[in-house]
Amino acid sequence: MIQNKLELTWVGKYDEKPALEPRILIENPEYSYGDSDTGNMLIHGDNLLALKALEQEYAGKVKCIYIDPPYNTGHAFEHYDDGVEHSLWLSLMRDRLELLHNLLAENGVLMINLDEVEHAYCKVLCDEIFGRQNFIGDLIWQKRKGGGNDSRFFALDHDYIIVFVKNADKKTHPNQWKVSQSEEYLKRYKEVDENGNRY
Repeated sequence: MIQNKLELTWVGKYDEKPALEPRILIENPEYSYGDSDTGNMLIHGDNLLALKALEQEYAGKVKCIYIDPPYNTGHAFEHYDDGVEHSLWLSLMRDRLELLHNLLAENGVLMINLDEVEHAYCKVLCDEIFGRQNFIGDLIWQKRKGGGNDSRFFALDHDYIIVFVKNADKKTHPNQWKVSQSEEYLKRYKEVDENGNRY
């Protein structure tokens, strides 16, 4: 295979992907609540199959997706395995991220919550699927205050939220990423450019 671009490779990346046939979501009245016309759904089942089922009706229509995948830290949890082999984790994530990309609207945004274990690999994986130009940045959130965590070397107290958009073109997102600030806050920045922006 000839590679003509920088890419992340791993054992099994080019293996045949699982065949996913179209699925239909069926409402379970026992768990239904509220107005069914809101479009809100809580789906119980395998997430890959659920994403495939959503793709039929919602491809290109979803404006915001937030996922909190397994961090792959090696811990055992009741409902999922958080310690799969690294290349398997990448394959599982790739299959889901490709479906999420298909679900996003042109002005849609994807946020992925991870810690430092798989953060960098997931970022490069998203670069391949979404394109590096569609990376908005990392949001850092403090997950605990004070020390006392179980890090081996550094006492890390934060996780990451990787943010990608489907299309970062300025015409698709005019002024969307700007946050308004109070005059009091802006006074901290002494320099002003020709457009009135402070820095």
